[in-house]
Amino acid sequence: MRITKRQIRAGYKFISAKFLAKKVPLIVGWSITNRCNLHCLFCTRWKSQARELDTGQVCAIIDALSQMGTYGINFTGGEPLIREDIGMLLRYSKKKGINTRVFSNGLLVPGRIDELEGVDCLTMSLSGIEEKAGDCWYGASPSVIASAIDAAKKKNVYVKLHTVLTKDNLDRLDSILHFAKEHGAMVDFSVIEFLPFSEEQNIKPLLPSQKELKTALGLLISEKKAKNAEIGNSLASLKYLKQWPDQIRLECAAGKIFCRIEADGNVYPCAGLIRKVEPQNCLGQGLRSAFMKMKPVICDSCWCSTHIEMNYAYALNLSVILEIMKNYRL
Repeated sequence: MRITKRQIRAGYKFISAKFLAKKVPLIVGWSITNRCNLHCLFCTRWKSQARELDTGQVCAIIDALSQMGTYGINFTGGEPLIREDIGMLLRYSKKKGINTRVFSNGLLVPGRIDELEGVDCLTMSLSGIEEKAGDCWYGASPSVIASAIDAAKKKNVYVKLHTVLTKDNLDRLDSILHFAKEHGAMVDFSVIEFLPFSEEQNIKPLLPSQKELKTALGLLISEKKAKNAEIGNSLASLKYLKQWPDQIRLECAAGKIFCRIEADGNVYPCAGLIRKVEPQNCLGQGLRSAFMKMKPVICDSCWCSTHIEMNYAYALNLSVILEIMKNYRL
């Protein structure tokens, strides 16, 4: 594996954050818009009236992130491809030497694939294998995701899938893994939780029992041990999720090596703390000041696979670090 200068610099900043308490936003999740072309019942982000940053403001923040040593940005939403300037923003991020990823529902991917050419990873939601129309629980249908994967592969765009484990799909994990294998993509798994942009009455019907969740994660753990190449989670994170919400305590790296930027410029340690803590805003004070002023996070547990992996990496779990590097082609 060839190590680049950028990776060496990121490694140095990671070590500085870990041992010298020098915070750095190495990985940034950025909800670039709250607008969405799907109105999924478990998410109300599309109802948000929050002001959206314009092109110049987004580029200024990318400049600041580049100067601070950010290694990767995951542009999410809402649906990021709704923004007319998304192609330009992705190219600008790459121009600044930042590993650039996009999280999409897949609907707009075929029509805007030229603007995704060159991104380091395209992640799409796959929470069910049934074909559904209209307002839905699950986002885009499998046929839509399949078309998006085909379009991405023609442009040599690396694709990953993400599945949120719910009461309705725990008995369909074999089918989800088969879909991923059939289309040559890895799939990460997270557990469903009450999110800042969700409504309790819509989430409750999707919550599995602890027994159901443990059984499903036990299956994924067995598949991972059997070297199932389609499972993107590390073995450590799967074991962690199996114990959720009563799992091993990990030091949270949110606000230390990663953070979340919202569509209006508000900055949080992570997405799970939106509406739970007072944010800093990077428009008036600048991104550097906003990030540095964030207070340490104290959480009992975490349901997000990406955050769990980052926390294990921060704990210097070598197997997780190697898994992250392999899965994201870092």
